[in-house]
Amino acid sequence: MCSVDDELKNDYLNSYFETLNVSNEDENEWSQMIIRALEFHDFVDCKALLDMIDD
Repeated sequence: MCSVDDELKNDYLNSYFETLNVSNEDENEWSQMIIRALEFHDFVDCKALLDMIDD
């Protein structure tokens, strides 16, 4: 059940960030702001960030 919840969270976050229509010029600043706001409690959090960057 936990993996289903994680998958839904990842899908929601990915779709949310795609709808923000960030221009290429602002993308780098936006990415830095997101990374600063994130909290990493374990490896899964780090992997989720890397997956998001990869997307």
